[in-house]
Amino acid sequence: MTGSDFGLERRVAFERHIEAHIMGIDGTWRRRCTMADISENGASLTVDETLADLNLNEFFLVLSSNGAVYRRCALEWINGSDIGAKFATQTSGAKKRPVPLSTPREPEQKPQG
Repeated sequence: MTGSDFGLERRVAFERHIEAHIMGIDGTWRRRCTMADISENGASLTVDETLADLNLNEFFLVLSSNGAVYRRCALEWINGSDIGAKFATQTSGAKKRPVPLSTPREPEQKPQG
């Protein structure tokens, strides 16, 4: 792997592209792709199959064969079969808040006597 700076964003380019998939948010479509580089905020992908008639506004970038590792993305740019995926981030209002745990009860003590 090699690193490079584009503007303020640090990107890591892969010498051997990483195999992955993109999948529609609703799960109705899936396409094989390769990841050329990645940053904290997004990735550059080359899609192996047609992109015609797909809703690419939002999609999942699936990085594992079983779907356990993925990122929700938005389309940043498109140039033929190459696309830029911007990783979706939670807005401040959507952050999960910790659920308060109930205070553990102290064991009842038996009177000594």
